[in-house]
Amino acid sequence: MPLMEEKEQAILKKGIFYLILVIGINSFINFVHCYLNDLLFGEYINFFLCSAHLSALFIIKKYSYENLKNVMPFYMIVMIILLFPEMVVSLKKDQLTGILWLIPSAPLSLTIFFPNRTGTVWTFIVLLYVILTYLLYPLIPDLIFTNIMLPAEQQKMTNFFTILTGFTCSCVPLYTKFKLASLKIETAADDKEKEITCKKADIEKDLKEKDIEKFNHLFNKIVKCFEEKKIYKDPDLTVSKLAEVLDTNANYIYQAIQQNRQMNFNTFVNLYRINMIKALIADGWDKKYTIQHIYSAAGFKHQTTFNKVFKSFEGMSPSDYIALQKV
Repeated sequence: MPLMEEKEQAILKKGIFYLILVIGINSFINFVHCYLNDLLFGEYINFFLCSAHLSALFIIKKYSYENLKNVMPFYMIVMIILLFPEMVVSLKKDQLTGILWLIPSAPLSLTIFFPNRTGTVWTFIVLLYVILTYLLYPLIPDLIFTNIMLPAEQQKMTNFFTILTGFTCSCVPLYTKFKLASLKIETAADDKEKEITCKKADIEKDLKEKDIEKFNHLFNKIVKCFEEKKIYKDPDLTVSKLAEVLDTNANYIYQAIQQNRQMNFNTFVNLYRINMIKALIADGWDKKYTIQHIYSAAGFKHQTTFNKVFKSFEGMSPSDYIALQKV
C-alpha cells in the first residue's frame, strides 16, 4: 500500500474511532437524562446505543479501515431502525430535531470516512429515508407512539440533547477532513522538496570536469586567503567582499565551498573563527583577556551570535569549553 494511502486510512480510522466515541458519550448523557426523568423508552434506546458504541471502540482498534468499510452498511441499517421512533415522535410534535441524529452528521461522515461509491450510495439512502419518514409520518397512527410522547418541558430537554449530539457528531468528520487536507498539503510540500533535491543533484551531476577543476582551484585560493590574510577576522566580511578580493563572483565562491566542504559560506567562515578562538584559548588568552575581546578578535560582532555558533560547533557553551580545558 502506498505511504500516502496508508496515512490517509490511519486518519480516517482515527476519525471513525472518535465519531463512535462521541456518539457513545452523547448516548450516555441522553441515557442519564432519560433515567432521571423516568423516560423508559429513551433509557432502553440510549443504553443500547451507549453500550454498542463504546464496545465498538475495541473493534475499531483491532480491525483495519478496509474491514470497517465492510461493517458500515450493517451499522447504518441498525441506526436507521433505532432512530425511526425518535424521528416520528419529533415530527408529530411539529419539530425537526429528531432528524438531527442523521442530518447533517450522517452525510458528512459517510462522504468523508468512505470517500467512494459506497459512501455516496449510503448518503443517498439516508437522505431518502429522512424524506420518506417526513412524508409518511402523518399516516402512522398516534396511538402507536402514545407511550413515548413527552410533555413539553421534557421534549425541550430531549431536543437540546439531540441538537448537541448532531453538532458534536458533525464536528468529528469536519476535523477529519481538515486533517486529510493538512496531510495533502504536507505531502505536496515534501514532494516539492524532493523535486528540488533531485534538481540540485542533476545540476551537480551535470558539472563538467573542467568546472570541477575550476572550483577546486578557486577553493584553494579561498583557503590561502583565509589562512594567510585571515580575512575571516573582518566582522563585516561577506561573500561579495571575498569575491572582490579574489577577483571572481559570489556564485563561484558558493559553489567552490559547497563542492569541497559541503557547507555554506557563513558556516565556512565561522569554522575558521571558532578554530581561531580555540587556538587563542589554548594559548591562555582567556586568562589575560575577556571573552568579548577574544571573540571580537576572531571576527564576531555580538556575543549572542558567538555563543550560538560556538555551541553549534562544539556542543557546549564557550564558558563550559574553557572550564573543560582547565581540568
